[in-house]
Amino acid sequence: GSRGASMAAHKELAKGAALLSVAQQQTTFSRSCMNVALNIDRVSQCMYDFEDGIHVLEHESMDRIYSLIAEPIQTA
Repeated sequence: GSRGASMAAHKELAKGAALLSVAQQQTTFSRSCMNVALNIDRVSQCMYDFEDGIHVLEHESMDRIYSLIAEPIQTA
């Protein structure tokens, strides 16, 4: 189920982190740049795992998206 998929994703992420560690030793990119890339990956995985509201649009989310796209912005 979903839990098994999540565990598989975390295992893949761990493998990716190990590869990144090796890559950090063999690249011209700075350690901080590589850490930023890894952190973006971690945040993306968390947002996917814990439902960020994008892939399942609730009524309230749909209303917000519609108002941003279709309704004009009010100016003073």
